[in-house]
Amino acid sequence: MGERIFGNRAGTAHRLIHRIGHRLGHSHHRGKSRGGHESWNGDRYDRVAARLLRPLYREVSSEVAVAAPSGATVLDVGAGTGRLLLLLTRRRSDLELFGVDISPEMVRVAARNVQYSDIVIEQGDIERLPYADDSVDFVISTLSMHHWESVRTAVAELARVLRPGGDLWIYDFRFVSGRRLKDAVAEQSRFTGRAVERVPVRIWRLPITPIVRFSLTAARPADLGSNVE
Repeated sequence: MGERIFGNRAGTAHRLIHRIGHRLGHSHHRGKSRGGHESWNGDRYDRVAARLLRPLYREVSSEVAVAAPSGATVLDVGAGTGRLLLLLTRRRSDLELFGVDISPEMVRVAARNVQYSDIVIEQGDIERLPYADDSVDFVISTLSMHHWESVRTAVAELARVLRPGGDLWIYDFRFVSGRRLKDAVAEQSRFTGRAVERVPVRIWRLPITPIVRFSLTAARPADLGSNVE
């Protein structure tokens, strides 16, 4: 559809999006290549991400800054080198900001980047988040979901740490299907009756919307009725 509407420009845009996804997505969300070595040097990734992903980080930080409640606890899953959280704290100094990434190399660089802020970034896996039940008001993730080994397990962990009424916003490339996410959400009582909203996000001045946001809100106890655990 996109190529028929926009012609060769859309084809070029699609190839660019896939290339960015290949080069940037894997390196800080899984952290290691199949051979078991760090796929990118953290400093190199930080320089490239600062240039290519800054428009996305600006958009995400702007949207979250508008939507997050006063004094909310916000968790960035797959936080990389912490640049999104840095933009967010400049917009909303009242927020408690946390980040988690599986790569020790990314966390090393992130610790340096956020050292003069109150942001806390630590190493951890999406399938075993180092946070207590019902401890987070707002969860965000950028360009990470398409690398989750088990979307079902990841969503179960996100539901565990998310407070009733909290928001989950997952940003990923438009070519990523939301089917597994929707199926996983349907299995979680915390999300009973909640639909996953898919919202296009336009950045990089491309003739297509390269990023989409999958978002939903956790149910409150009154909404769950007899399904409350």
